[in-house]
Amino acid sequence: MKDPERRPDTSIELADHVLSHSHISVNVGQEFIATTVDKLELCLIRHQHALQLRDRWVAPAGILATVLPAVLGADFTTLLGIEGAMWQALYTVAAVASAIWLLAALVDLAKSRKRRGVAFVISEIRRSNPAGPSAPRPVSPDL
Repeated sequence: MKDPERRPDTSIELADHVLSHSHISVNVGQEFIATTVDKLELCLIRHQHALQLRDRWVAPAGILATVLPAVLGADFTTLLGIEGAMWQALYTVAAVASAIWLLAALVDLAKSRKRRGVAFVISEIRRSNPAGPSAPRPVSPDL
């Protein structure tokens, strides 16, 4: 009978084998940014505004996509006591207004294109530091 606690005579040194045939890279350097809560909050509010501009075109595009086919293809008739020509004028005004709104939203979107990424937020937080990212502050040995 075999003793269950006895190890077999042959063994594989797995850790040594893996380490001898592997390349290990170490990348543990870090950059720290020290800032105040109010500066961080202001930076995130500015970033939130840029993110909101990203979706502003949806509403005017939806309205224009709904109203424009009606203006181009409908036969406006009298309804609820309002003449067909008046309905056509209302729909035309709505189409023009939503087209102008869409154009303005797209211009704002194009202007804010560079202000939406994570890298931009980090650079803004760094920029708010008066010492700058390249000026290390000495660390007190008492810490």
